[in-house]
Amino acid sequence: LEGQVTVANRSDQVWPAAAWNATGPVVNLSYHVRALDETVLVNDGLRTPLPFDLGPERSVAFGARVALPEKPGRYLLEFDLVQEGVGWFAVHGSPSARQVVECWR
Repeated sequence: LEGQVTVANRSDQVWPAAAWNATGPVVNLSYHVRALDETVLVNDGLRTPLPFDLGPERSVAFGARVALPEKPGRYLLEFDLVQEGVGWFAVHGSPSARQVVECWR
């Protein structure tokens, strides 16, 4: 599954997009899948790389890859950025984006 997302860099740092040109650990978009009661079902979703290094006060819209659970139901999908080898942005106070999704197969 792929969905359109917009990411905005409100920091004063450049977010490196690709390992071959990165000045530090790369930043990827990923997600967590939770049950509606907030229980984490998937903590470490698929990674979608930023399309380019994202500088301060810039934003970009791009397609994000998502693998939803096989079991039909309603889930809370939480998109977050992750700096590989460092951590998730939301843990450090950055807002994540949450949306309830319904899966049926």
